[in-house]
Amino acid sequence: MELPDVASGRCLARYRKPTEKSVKFSMLRKNDLTREVTVDIGALPYSTEFDLCKETGVYQDLKKVTSTSNNSSPIPTYKALKVNCRSWLEIAPIGDGRYFLSYELNFLRGFTVSNLMGFEKLTPQRTTLSANNTVHTAEEVLEPNSKKQGGRTVESTTITISIQ
Repeated sequence: MELPDVASGRCLARYRKPTEKSVKFSMLRKNDLTREVTVDIGALPYSTEFDLCKETGVYQDLKKVTSTSNNSSPIPTYKALKVNCRSWLEIAPIGDGRYFLSYELNFLRGFTVSNLMGFEKLTPQRTTLSANNTVHTAEEVLEPNSKKQGGRTVESTTITISIQ
């Protein structure tokens, strides 16, 4: 199943059931999409890098709008840019069934649209999840981030570690 990008309707990330060895990140925000990323783990220690907005992170950035003196239409100048969604994960055994887990995930949430002299200017909106050298067991579910408002959860992050 694909998660649509708020601005373009394209895929942000693909999610599936975890394999025997995986780390799954789920991020939920009120009035937003649920984003899930599953990283399949190979031989330990394991390290990987990936881009969470490889396809959806390229956009046309409005750099300037030039007006001419003869009252003709303004001329926009665009530049193709790529949102930085480079992400990584490292996991290593430390003994006694425990593991060091470090990660940085950069999610593209969408684009804020503003107006510059009658032309749309896109500003990327990202969310970063990160942790360094946290200690975990082989089978663990964590909720490192959770925000409540009026007694209701408005934002939560769940990490499911499955290393058998």
